[in-house]
Amino acid sequence: MAAALRLDPVPTWHADTMPDDLNLKVQTETLVGPVHGYFLACYSVETAAGFYGYAKVHVHRPTCVWGARPAVAKYTSGPCASGELAIHAVIALAGAELAKCDTRANRVYRYVLKLI
Repeated sequence: MAAALRLDPVPTWHADTMPDDLNLKVQTETLVGPVHGYFLACYSVETAAGFYGYAKVHVHRPTCVWGARPAVAKYTSGPCASGELAIHAVIALAGAELAKCDTRANRVYRYVLKLI
């Protein structure tokens, strides 16, 4: 049985870090990890069709959802009924996809990336 993923809330001082020019209706931000050796910077966006969840996958623990470090992968889910459901859906999707990649070669690759 897979362990439940732990959701860590983003501190309030990270709330205003989204670039102004994106003009997104961001509902929820959270940092999660490690998930199969990776860290997820997640957020949900409200649209006319519903809420969409987005996850950016990082090798190093991000300090903020909108940090400058490039993501090694990105995932999206939706539409969902709420921002929180969109976050849970994208975390589940990213976790399932990252589990497929959890090989010895991938662990060596992550180790090398952390040295850079």
